[in-house]
Amino acid sequence: MSSRACISCSRSLPRSSYTANQYSRGEGDSCCAACVHSHRNDTPTAIQSDSGRYNRANEAKFTQNSMANPFVQGAFRWVAKGAYVDGGRQGQACVCKWFKAGGTMDSDYFTLDIKSVDKALEIINHFNQLNILNKTVKVNVPEVWVWGGNNSRAGQKSLVEPFIQNYKKFNSNSGWTDESKPWALAMQALSHFSYHISGGNFVLCDLQGGIYQNEVVLTDPVILSPTQQYGVTDLGPNGISSFFSQHVCNEHSVNKALEIWRGQTVLVEPFIENHQMFNSNLGWVTDDRRPWPLAMQALSHFRYHITGGQYVLCDLQGGVYSHEVILTDPAIPSHKKEFGMTDLGSDGISNFFRKHVCNGFCRRDWPGQRNQCGTLIQFPDRRR
Repeated sequence: MSSRACISCSRSLPRSSYTANQYSRGEGDSCCAACVHSHRNDTPTAIQSDSGRYNRANEAKFTQNSMANPFVQGAFRWVAKGAYVDGGRQGQACVCKWFKAGGTMDSDYFTLDIKSVDKALEIINHFNQLNILNKTVKVNVPEVWVWGGNNSRAGQKSLVEPFIQNYKKFNSNSGWTDESKPWALAMQALSHFSYHISGGNFVLCDLQGGIYQNEVVLTDPVILSPTQQYGVTDLGPNGISSFFSQHVCNEHSVNKALEIWRGQTVLVEPFIENHQMFNSNLGWVTDDRRPWPLAMQALSHFRYHITGGQYVLCDLQGGVYSHEVILTDPAIPSHKKEFGMTDLGSDGISNFFRKHVCNGFCRRDWPGQRNQCGTLIQFPDRRR
């Protein structure tokens, strides 16, 4: 796999260490993700960082029977098993995948599939470098191969990647998770990690693959994004919200996770029940119109005016209790980007107001108020 020198730190790094935008700028004009986000230590060297599992071959053989009778299928793809006939994996098993839709849509599907894997690889590289687990997480990196020969598939495209043994499903893109085993718990942590390392932009999920002696190998990852830029499996803001609405960390989960987690410096805080997302630092807002979600939108709006337009308090999430709501992991967008990776700066402030619709909890008399909001309404007294 070829590497490229970062123009900022001069390190030779694999493609997965660059954002798609930076990599597209070409050799001599690309800045690695760590330098872009001012986290030099987050991006390891090419030798240390590449968490991909590659074909390392140029040709594979699939029997007519294996193609006529795929051994597994997903919602969008058929999967057949074959074997490499050359290269570093000669004689080893591989799979080819093709989309059920077929026709002219194939090119879009292939492009978005590779795009999702590239982003997953970038996230997993960061995860592995932090040594959160005492084993390695890898992801199969498929390639688009074109069928040759004189058969009916000649000229058609398929995704080819190494075969995975001991196949398990860890979580889905709709919030489901298997929390019964340590590796499943670790994969939930990887999904959660992806949200924070991306500044709230993405969630890596639908994690599935094989458990090996020293590693877990994933395949077909899904990236959830606010703008649904990763294809039909990207469920957008609703998918991100669904993940966090069902993502539960509890004492039982922690005890099991300790079987495979190394000791790390961590933040500790009280557990929050009934966790839900109210809004994000990208402008997304829950469609829940009950009092508490509306009040949280007003709190974000209030922060802007009480600080004279310097900050917005957002990415509000937490638990609703009988007398109160308890928040965790808030984000503060600021014009000077002074609050870490989740601070999206002036763009983050603009994101909020682009989607914010004033409700009955917004006030006319907030300091610095410039626009007319709804009249104050009485919040239900839950203490009665």
